[in-house]
Amino acid sequence: MTAERISHALRRAPLNIVIVVIAFVWLLPSIGLLISSFRPEEAVLSTGWWTVFRHPFDFTQVTLDNYASVITKEGMGRAFLNSLIISV
Repeated sequence: MTAERISHALRRAPLNIVIVVIAFVWLLPSIGLLISSFRPEEAVLSTGWWTVFRHPFDFTQVTLDNYASVITKEGMGRAFLNSLIISV
């Protein structure tokens, strides 16, 4: 690697760091929503989504019940299946 390339990379480093930080902040609400979708209702109402990281391997704090509830209510499962068939 030439000195010119190293100099160019060092000049762009602050910009790259800023872009990564902005992307992380932009994605944070979506990450929180995804994590909350796997938590039981009581946990969502009583604590923040970030509390999952206190005990990351405690799988009792995540569940698929929320998804099962949505898919089985009022024909949503059939609608999902229809969308899947049309997409494929």
